[in-house]
Amino acid sequence: MMRRAFTLIELTVVLLILAIAAAAVALNTRRPLAAARMGDVIGQVEHFDHLTRTAAREQGRAMYMIVDLTAGELRLTDAEGKSLAMTPLRLPEGFRIRALHVRDSVAYSGRTAISCSRQGAMPTYAMLIESASRKQWLAFAGITSQMIELEDENEVRQIIEATGERSYAG
Repeated sequence: MMRRAFTLIELTVVLLILAIAAAAVALNTRRPLAAARMGDVIGQVEHFDHLTRTAAREQGRAMYMIVDLTAGELRLTDAEGKSLAMTPLRLPEGFRIRALHVRDSVAYSGRTAISCSRQGAMPTYAMLIESASRKQWLAFAGITSQMIELEDENEVRQIIEATGERSYAG
């Protein structure tokens, strides 16, 4: 009785088909996964902005949100520069704050302090969050704290310039 076995060519073809199918699945899931991760980071930044404003109102004193572009971190300090008990927000691995627009200045590195009044008002500001596959501008309205997502830096500049806001410290 003769048994038929698979040849090396047949096994190679099957493995090649499986490899192509696996690559197609990986490519189809990469983009939605990256978008979901970016959405999580955006939500965390928006939440930190909200917590900063809420803490200033509840404590009835001016505070500062320190944006450390180099370290990819947001933290809250009082007017004297002391860090407050709230845990700093550190962006996840693979994400960074590429740029920060506040009033008439733009920062690409270092630390920038954004003032928050005791009523919870901040100047309108925008930050560029960047990952390996995506860039997203987040603009925060000064008094209302409404956040909008923008793709174009020119739109960000127009929003910042249109506000013409003064400092809200104090």
